Amino acid sequence: TWERTVGKPGAVGHPFRAVFPEFAGTGLFEQLDATYASGEPYVNHEVRVPLERHASGRLEDTVWDLAWQPMPGEGELG
Repeated sequence: TWERTVGKPGAVGHPFRAVFPEFAGTGLFEQLDATYASGEPYVNHEVRVPLERHASGRLEDTVWDLAWQPMPGEGELG
């Protein structure tokens, strides 16, 4: 259902940067890195990002509510 909603079939299980290259240049990849490094969650409502959906070849204006919570695994974040 999530893949259909965001228009990215086959996205589950792939790195965020690979699935959403459109986020480059928005500062969100840097914020994601900071979230991983600090272990502090990041929440931002109504983030506008142009997104290519369903391999259409065109960018759509989308609005995201982002809530990133690091989930430590073996050898990560302590």
